Amino acid sequence: MIGLLVRSEVWPDHSSLRIVPTEKVEKLMWFHHEPSDLVIWNEGQRVGHMRLHPKPGERDDLRLLEFSGNIRIRLPGSARDRISWDGVATFEPDMTLKSVLLGLGLREVSTDREEIFFSLVEKKVSIRLLDVSGRDLNHAEYTLDEAGLKKILAEVDLDPAVYDTFRPRASALPRITAQESSLMIHHERTKTFLVEIRQGGQTLVEAHVSELGQLLRVKTLIGYTLVPDDLMP
Repeated sequence: MIGLLVRSEVWPDHSSLRIVPTEKVEKLMWFHHEPSDLVIWNEGQRVGHMRLHPKPGERDDLRLLEFSGNIRIRLPGSARDRISWDGVATFEPDMTLKSVLLGLGLREVSTDREEIFFSLVEKKVSIRLLDVSGRDLNHAEYTLDEAGLKKILAEVDLDPAVYDTFRPRASALPRITAQESSLMIHHERTKTFLVEIRQGGQTLVEAHVSELGQLLRVKTLIGYTLVPDDLMP
């Protein structure tokens, strides 16, 4: 027992004594409703910004996660290097994802905007192209399966092969875990919850969440780090 306690203090991010249910971290986010404003860094450069804001829904049993941001990135099959997004995800009381409304700005010059609505209940996707005044220029519906999702990628001028790159394999679905941890912030150690998303033996995402449910630091496998504006990655 003494050995386990020593390990817990010396290597706090690698102790089974600190494991907590992921539901505990999720509840913190929607209990405090605190937004997370993060700068996106890559190779020492600021490349974008992301904001997440959990809110209660119009119905007491629903939860909303509003999100927005932008990033400079080169996507396969696209010559664009600036993407902006905003939207809202709706969750059931048991944290089951119900729907996602995603707005994308992919054009450097045009002010047109794509909006994509995913309904997990109806298993359908609708996509609309809007002009600057919000007028509907084009509207189509797709099934929420491989064929439908590839059509969506083509609709927003992305290579449908992107789907094959990021499609999760049934034999290696991501695994999400959480544990008590800590993070040095302004020369002081702050208690956090470390949430990890792992797949196939690799850590895809590491996220430190504060006791108020705010994201304090996010590291990704592909080299992006997200932190609040007053912190360096």
